[in-house]
Amino acid sequence: MIEQIDIGGPAMIRAAAKNYTDVTVLVDTADYDTVLDDIRLHGTTTLETRKRLAGKAFSHTAFYDSQISAFFNEENGVDFPDTITFGYEFATTLRYGENPHQNAAYYVNANPASPTTM
Repeated sequence: MIEQIDIGGPAMIRAAAKNYTDVTVLVDTADYDTVLDDIRLHGTTTLETRKRLAGKAFSHTAFYDSQISAFFNEENGVDFPDTITFGYEFATTLRYGENPHQNAAYYVNANPASPTTM
């Protein structure tokens, strides 16, 4: 496992995301069209797009790190770590939250091998 941990890739993603005012970072092919549309319309990506993609990039690397952490907790027999992070993916919106004026969504575990998966 240790040989498979990527250090450079996540570091480059974080560096690009940190500099979102000047850099567009892509971690999801689903965002290609948005970036291309921005470039066609404005000659560059908009600050709004870069900021949104930076947030997405940090979420992406945070999930990656959480999976590495979970691996080491399991390897070391840590039943109750000091902190724990779960990665969930958006599945669908719900009709409303606890009250009709609230928004709600349903998320599923992004790691099907996780012991928290039901």
